Amino acid sequence: MHALSLRGIPDGVYDRLRDWSRRNHRSLHQQILAILERESAVLSSETSSPARWRQRLRGRRWGPIVSEIRRERSR
Repeated sequence: MHALSLRGIPDGVYDRLRDWSRRNHRSLHQQILAILERESAVLSSETSSPARWRQRLRGRRWGPIVSEIRRERSR
């Protein structure tokens, strides 16, 4: 495994990461690793297919604009 060291992280970013890790019951290290793993998967070619994106976005709540777009598309 490789090691990575980050310097110069703005206070606000650090605070949000720390709070996020606490909400997920993870150490800061575990939270940052989870973020890096998830985001690197998004960049890989296997997750760029429309089916994968639909799977990733399934269950999210969308505002009324999505309903309006769908209604307009069905015209």
